[in-house]
Amino acid sequence: MSINADDLREFIEEELARNTTHHKWRGKGIPIRRTSWYTNAHRSDIQEIGKKYGCHTCLSKLHKDRDQPWVGDHIPPTSLSKNLRLTLSVDLNPTVLFPQCHDCSSRQASLIKGLNAMRAGDALKFLNNNPDEKCFILGVRDPIPGNCVSSSGPKVTSNEGQEIQKIGSKQGCHTCNGKVPARTYHADHSFPKEFCTPYMESVFDKLGLLYPIDFDLKPQCPRCSSNQGGSVSWVAQLAKEFAREQKVPVYKW
Repeated sequence: MSINADDLREFIEEELARNTTHHKWRGKGIPIRRTSWYTNAHRSDIQEIGKKYGCHTCLSKLHKDRDQPWVGDHIPPTSLSKNLRLTLSVDLNPTVLFPQCHDCSSRQASLIKGLNAMRAGDALKFLNNNPDEKCFILGVRDPIPGNCVSSSGPKVTSNEGQEIQKIGSKQGCHTCNGKVPARTYHADHSFPKEFCTPYMESVFDKLGLLYPIDFDLKPQCPRCSSNQGGSVSWVAQLAKEFAREQKVPVYKW
């Protein structure tokens, strides 16, 4: 199926319009080269800017925004290896979902990745010697009606997600008891990272669109980042197909 140039131009323009900074945001972005990787120094600077000025898209300040999305945390974690599930005697446990903040979710994901790389016996020994880490695997609260949701599978459904938001708004994160869903800002490329490719520059030229010469990073809350991410990826995929139709070499740096 051929990609219509006028439709693609409209999609890109709409996406760029959604990616603009709120006119009342008073912060300043961090200049970055189009091909540069996001570094720890960038991450630290983004947090400092976010704490002072908030999300560049909606102005939200995470330390007091309880309306950010809670993560639905599977207990026991569905990504835990089969051997470790058996070793911990949780393989037959019914899986439930608890509300979890983004920071704990990120820490848990790193922990599980490390545990899955170990032998089951070594992983069990590590968890027994580190009870705080073990809580990320076995949970903290008892799974009783009102503080968790029965899980239908590895992916949180829309209905499950809505219930998790209700529980989280009342009880907070089940791991750390924090009352705000997120404390860490995402680094948002003022010009979408998905568009920072050589072929995208050619696509812009063929569509009569102006490709930027300056790029920067700005703090963005998880809610705005999530709302923006899916549509950007879809438009970028259409642009890639259009580039192939136009015989433009498609690759990334």
